[in-house]
Amino acid sequence: ISDMYGRRTNFLIVIVLISYFGLLTSFVPNYTWLLLLRGLVGFAIGGASSSFTLMSEFLPSKVRGKVLIFNQLFWALGSSFEITLAYFVLPPLGWRWLVGLSSVPLIASVFLIAILPESPRYLLYAGRGNEA
Repeated sequence: ISDMYGRRTNFLIVIVLISYFGLLTSFVPNYTWLLLLRGLVGFAIGGASSSFTLMSEFLPSKVRGKVLIFNQLFWALGSSFEITLAYFVLPPLGWRWLVGLSSVPLIASVFLIAILPESPRYLLYAGRGNEA
């Protein structure tokens, strides 16, 4: 998808799918739907590496390795944030609220992608070199 439609478009699709199926999970009527929707979230997370690719195409080779490794720190920070959120949300409100609130940052990201430029490498590949 990234090569056909662009890195940014792929990243947008991934974020929309993760947030949509994640938010729907908080409204599931039974265990079967829970498994199905969490599986779809996991499938969409597989495309999250497109953000890594998009970022790597903007960075100069001198600092690319350091910045991309540092970027992986945000997975750990996000996991720590999720644990903290669970600590405060689960006892009084339950798992549905936790799953719903966990979708909020991604829903906000959907709107922020509008300011993210397309990958210059994709633009060159697509024959749009003047935009690159």
